[in-house]
Amino acid sequence: MRNNIVCIFTISFGLLTLMQVTNGKIFSRCELKKALEKNKVNRSFIAHWVCLAESESGRNSSKLTKKILYDMYGIFQIHSNEWCGRGGVIGGSCWTRCDNFLDDKLDDDIACAMKVFDKYGFKNWKGWEEKCKKQDLPNLSDCT
Repeated sequence: MRNNIVCIFTISFGLLTLMQVTNGKIFSRCELKKALEKNKVNRSFIAHWVCLAESESGRNSSKLTKKILYDMYGIFQIHSNEWCGRGGVIGGSCWTRCDNFLDDKLDDDIACAMKVFDKYGFKNWKGWEEKCKKQDLPNLSDCT
């Protein structure tokens, strides 16, 4: 009986550790526009940021893309190789844990994305280069 309890506990604990708990969400264009405005993003670039988020993550704040040498996190797919620390470690130029970009709180994502933008511009994001640069941008005029 004791062995069964230990076995059940071990399996349960293992399953819980495999599950990644995130409170991400897929933002509407208007919700994302509002978050960008709240964080004082230049209004002339907001449609570019919305387009970037659509092309990189589908506006999904919990998107995690694993690569061989780095991972990309959150709605703006911020790279772990320069901007944040993987494995629960605080680090990178944004001095935060990469996992912090997987929730539905966008203030830290936007702040870090602005640092990326300040250093490299939108060209840092392949999705923006392919789907937003010199393309029709999302119409946000219906957002209040």
